[in-house]
Amino acid sequence: MKKTYTYIFLFLALLLFLQGCISTPDTSDSAIALRRAAYDGDRGETARQIAGGADLDGKNEDGMTPLMLAAYNGQAETTRLLIQAGANLEAKNSNQQTSLMMSAHSGREQTAGLLIEAGAKLDSGDNEGWTALIYAAVEGQVGVLARLIASGADINRQAKTGDTALSLAALKQQVEIAKELLSAGADPDIKNEKENTVLMQQAGMGQSDLVDLLVKSGADLEIKDSDGWSALMLAISEGHKELALQLIAAGADINTQDKLAGLVEVC
Repeated sequence: MKKTYTYIFLFLALLLFLQGCISTPDTSDSAIALRRAAYDGDRGETARQIAGGADLDGKNEDGMTPLMLAAYNGQAETTRLLIQAGANLEAKNSNQQTSLMMSAHSGREQTAGLLIEAGAKLDSGDNEGWTALIYAAVEGQVGVLARLIASGADINRQAKTGDTALSLAALKQQVEIAKELLSAGADPDIKNEKENTVLMQQAGMGQSDLVDLLVKSGADLEIKDSDGWSALMLAISEGHKELALQLIAAGADINTQDKLAGLVEVC
């Protein structure tokens, strides 16, 4: 009997938890009208719906609120109206993205600025641990990135995979973004869950421009992954001869591991 009560208690606790995590779409006419007006930048209609009592945070089937839609679409006027009316800056959609993340993703500097000025959390993460800064970096949104950095966003915040804005931007070959991040103090030696740094990642991919940038920014040439492989070893293993020579010229140690025995043949 005691075990039965325990199961019932756990079941009820789960129901309460799910009620807090799963939101039902607001399909009322006023909620739909407000979301449409906010997205379209219709200031008059947005103001009318707010005055009429439409739910400021009513979500659609994807969990998007009027503020998220306005921010994503770069509608400064309706974004401002919703903020002034008290819309929830930290509401999240079905992917756990906030309005600021939506602005960063689409490169909307003005709406991102309005949200930041209103006090939106800079380092909130989505279901993958991506922040607004990471979204701006991956999508190459230099303007929003600069605003977030200037406002104090954590430049070295790691996603659930352990990747940072720098490593994820590098994966997308966002060279200018990488320059901005490194200039602002991004740490190139942070390891992800696979124990790779961004230099190892780029060396293995054969990306000489990014490797050169990382080396000049002080990336550690001798850090090893969980298998004991350095950036130089990874470049050699993938057959990137010129890149291997580039790393050696930069000072990579060719005598630290017997795994480099094939260096003469490769280079």
